[in-house]
Amino acid sequence: MELTNVTNLAIETIFWAFVTLIIFDFVDGLFKLWHNQTLVPVTATPHFEPVPLTEHELIAVTPQFEQIPNPWEMELELQPQAVETQSVVLPFPTLKLLSPAKVQHKSKRTRNSNKSADNAKSKSTLPQSQGKPKRPRQKAA
Repeated sequence: MELTNVTNLAIETIFWAFVTLIIFDFVDGLFKLWHNQTLVPVTATPHFEPVPLTEHELIAVTPQFEQIPNPWEMELELQPQAVETQSVVLPFPTLKLLSPAKVQHKSKRTRNSNKSADNAKSKSTLPQSQGKPKRPRQKAA
């Protein structure tokens, strides 16, 4: 299988596993709800006697609020404040630039028939290197 097919299958599997988990959780919640409704409700019966309250405990507390002025009717108290702006200078490190590129000119090769013949002779007399064996060139007819 290709990587895209495996990834697609994994995504689909994760999605359907999540959907299945949600459905099972919903059905489980329905069963718990049905089970809780079928149980007999328990009524609490009080087994204690209420303690009678005495008069000294029934003191009425009246809340006392401080009168505050209406903010819409107050006079504005403008206090001019000078805002000082300070410039922040961050020292950045100097960049180390590369030296300028040097232009290298390729030397033009001139074909000389004498040199090519000498090269062919010298190649045949030199022992072959230990590299890959080379295919012999086919001469054009």
